[in-house]
Amino acid sequence: MPLLDARVRAELTPDADALVAHLAHPDRREALRLALDRLAALPPEVAIPTRVALGRPWNSRDAAAALTHALHAHGGVFLEIADALTDALRARLLPLPKDSALADALRALAQDDPVTARRLTHALRSKNRRTALLALLEATPHHASAVWQALDNAARRGVVSVLAAAPSDADPLAVFDPIAALALAASQSEHDDLRNVGSAAFAARCARIRAIWDDLPPEIQQMLGDLPAFADLPIALARPAIRRGRRW
Repeated sequence: MPLLDARVRAELTPDADALVAHLAHPDRREALRLALDRLAALPPEVAIPTRVALGRPWNSRDAAAALTHALHAHGGVFLEIADALTDALRARLLPLPKDSALADALRALAQDDPVTARRLTHALRSKNRRTALLALLEATPHHASAVWQALDNAARRGVVSVLAAAPSDADPLAVFDPIAALALAASQSEHDDLRNVGSAAFAARCARIRAIWDDLPPEIQQMLGDLPAFADLPIALARPAIRRGRRW
């Protein structure tokens, strides 16, 4: 920094008062100041790109995307900054829905993975079903499940419709773990991006499925038993149906 001229130093370390005046919601100026203080305490390789992104013009998504990637491992600061922005700028960065349960699930995702959370929130807002599916499958298992549970039926149907061989609501695996069912269907897609993301998402769930294998219904064991990840596990026989009525 001492070797740089004043203009470059100003670009790398924008004035905090100017950022607050330009970016903060009138009721959240102090919150943005506190967030900038927390940002200043982060390593330079995080703080400087973030401050540069904050100082960029926000008339496109470039600044919001750059800020998100700069804070990809610091979701707490990312959320503090997002919460303090004006409504219009916050909508560019992290457009959370009005539904409180879904907003909470997306905020929890942003705490751990700002990049995936931003991608998913924009996809849900614009009803980009394919991007929403990819982002869901890229999210860690517990966050993906929480977001899925918070989605309404219309949004779920939209996401599922992307898959050519989509699992039905009655699919045993879909009843047990909807994201695992989506991941398995995506892993069999003819499209490389869906197949690769689906395979990785299903692999991330294999350890959990193996851990509770003996507790799974026989129909789920039979469905998964042909897959290499579970080929070594025993498969229970399906329970015979109980017939009711008069015996002759």
